[in-house]
Amino acid sequence: MQRESHRHAEVHEVRAGVWRRAEVDLSPGMVVVARREYPDFANEVADLRELPFADASPAGVVCWFSLIYLAPNARVRAFA
Repeated sequence: MQRESHRHAEVHEVRAGVWRRAEVDLSPGMVVVARREYPDFANEVADLRELPFADASPAGVVCWFSLIYLAPNARVRAFA
């Protein structure tokens, strides 16, 4: 499945040895596809600069080249 890499981010969380995977995408259409293809994962429409998770709650975030498509001044917010 091809995804628009500048819009997609995955969040992986490890708590007590259990992984929770959540995917976010800026495109509602891509979230529909992700929900169909990966029904066991949480899939939400969101901007990677405003992820729908509490601060410091994810164990890690994988952006798959998403950040290179942001303007340099917008990257600061993405890393905040």
